[in-house]
Amino acid sequence: MTASAFTGALIAGGRSSRMGRDKAFLDWQGRPLWELQLAKLRSVGASELLVCGRRDQGFAGDGFRFVPDDVDDLGPLSGLANALKEASHETIVVLAVDMPLVTAELLLELLKKCDGLPCRGVVPVVRGRFEPLAAFFPASLSSLAAIHLAGSDRSLQGFSAEALRIGLADGWPVPRDLEALFRSMNAPDDLLQGP
Repeated sequence: MTASAFTGALIAGGRSSRMGRDKAFLDWQGRPLWELQLAKLRSVGASELLVCGRRDQGFAGDGFRFVPDDVDDLGPLSGLANALKEASHETIVVLAVDMPLVTAELLLELLKKCDGLPCRGVVPVVRGRFEPLAAFFPASLSSLAAIHLAGSDRSLQGFSAEALRIGLADGWPVPRDLEALFRSMNAPDDLLQGP
């Protein structure tokens, strides 16, 4: 692995309808989720930090660039597409705001899957499903993300499968003992389970 620079992109623009309030600003171990997740991206060595979300969310602070969704309510692929389009580096590590159990160590383990930077994408696979919101992607997938966003299949599963099919990403079967780290906080009951 080389020491080339990469971009860290936090995907934070969901409507949080099941949670009942904006997940990005939920308290997790004394910090808003978005700040916690951004700190993880910083800690793994991202030289550029992007926060991708809705214009009305009001992210404030230094050391990152806010990238607003072009169109609201198109799902997480919209944030990912903007990250791929706006990143200054060819390699982008993506992290969802609602996956606080993903550790910096796990992100570094993913980075080790690259032969060097820039690299092909590395998408974790948990029990047959892609986990593209804790993954690495090359910016060269920007056009594929735009095509999926404009089409009828805006799913991250469809996008990830196509990225693998065209050879711009590899799947990484997640070991059973790490699967729980990919749990999303989507509803109040998820928060009760804690870290």
